[in-house]
Amino acid sequence: MPGIRCYYSHSSAPAGELPGKFIQLGASESRHLLKARRTRIGDDVTAFDGEGNLWECRLEEADESGAGLAVLSRQRVQPPRCQIILAQALPKSNVMDRILQKATELGVWSVQPLITAHCEAKITPSAYKSKISRWRKIAIESCKQSGNPFLPCIESPMSLEDYCSGLSPGSGSLKLLASLDQNHIKQSSPLNFGDYPPTEAVWLIGPEGDLSEEEYALAYRHGFQPVSLGPNVLRVETAATVALGILNYSLATHDTRRESPSDPK
Repeated sequence: MPGIRCYYSHSSAPAGELPGKFIQLGASESRHLLKARRTRIGDDVTAFDGEGNLWECRLEEADESGAGLAVLSRQRVQPPRCQIILAQALPKSNVMDRILQKATELGVWSVQPLITAHCEAKITPSAYKSKISRWRKIAIESCKQSGNPFLPCIESPMSLEDYCSGLSPGSGSLKLLASLDQNHIKQSSPLNFGDYPPTEAVWLIGPEGDLSEEEYALAYRHGFQPVSLGPNVLRVETAATVALGILNYSLATHDTRRESPSDPK
């Protein structure tokens, strides 16, 4: 796959369809492609829409207000069998930026920022829109860097109680809680899924001050399983990265085990 990638947000054409097999980029993406990446007429570019569609293209119009790409071929990437949701208590400062960057690289399907009792971040409802816009830009850049064809959905912040109340009790859903509560730890790495891996997995990561006792109890009541991330106390961004890595490794190991031929008797 070419090293130059750009994000194409289609607004009118059905997913995967491009009239005339030509992509017109927006101004921001065009400036990045031409100025930051120094792309020239005739260079190969891979465009993606964040929904699993990839287009191998060639730059034909080097216009910073709307660069034009001629489509050479199209590829459709199938969604992951397990959609991973990161339910992240809002950390302080710009730590959430780094979490979103790493989570996107690790293929998270969606991110739900949470407001919990010990959150140090103070975000007013009026600031949510600008924050989410910033986080989305970070996720797009991370998709471009990592080659992840699926742009994670970034939800508006909400309380942990409201989030837990809206969770689906479906049998294919796995709910995991990164826990320092050693009295309740039931799982560690790698995770054990039994015969059937989940179709959806939620990782709940607390804030710098951890979840309160009441919030731990709330999470347990809604089916979250406490999981240890190791003997050390991790920073929030480290915990999120490790948790997603453990889940990805466990899913890959499970798939490899199922696909391997049985040992001869």
